[in-house]
Amino acid sequence: WGAMATTGGDQERILNGKTRQVLSLAAEAVNDRDFGPSSQAGAVELLEQSKPLEIKDIQAKGAVIHVASAEAVRAARGMLGEKVESRWLLWGDPGQYGGELRGEIVGMQMPAGGAWSPRQMETVKRLHKAGVQLTFGTWANRSSRKPADLRRAAILMSRMTGDPAAALASITSGAAKFVGNNKVGAI
Repeated sequence: WGAMATTGGDQERILNGKTRQVLSLAAEAVNDRDFGPSSQAGAVELLEQSKPLEIKDIQAKGAVIHVASAEAVRAARGMLGEKVESRWLLWGDPGQYGGELRGEIVGMQMPAGGAWSPRQMETVKRLHKAGVQLTFGTWANRSSRKPADLRRAAILMSRMTGDPAAALASITSGAAKFVGNNKVGAI
């Protein structure tokens, strides 16, 4: 399960300890102690074997799905159908498969220290234009990313898209919706 935490103020705390089920079809993020590292096909097979529609509360709370290709997006949709509200955590080069996610809410990795490449900046611009609602987070397991990087991501998004409201939402209310909480993140 995913969790929502706050890092603001004097004390970090968990706001919601059980938000959405986390599933992975990004081969670089799949490691199974029985099988070891996996390929895309192996990741799909492992997810199918887990019978995701039978996971407790997944249909009520939804899922965050790690993806790195159009094939992964299509495989997840094939397994979950319309029964599970899905959010997408993008790995690899979303410029190659982002078109599959029109109208969806997605989470994107932020480069450490705000070192965005021209390709990443163009991807942000094109995804926004295609109706993808972008969100950014610090990804707790990636210690090189700092909360200040969120501000940099929003500034970049505002400049690239010309949409400051969407940029602000990408690090506030949109990010809260991403993990399944519509009550926080709004100003």
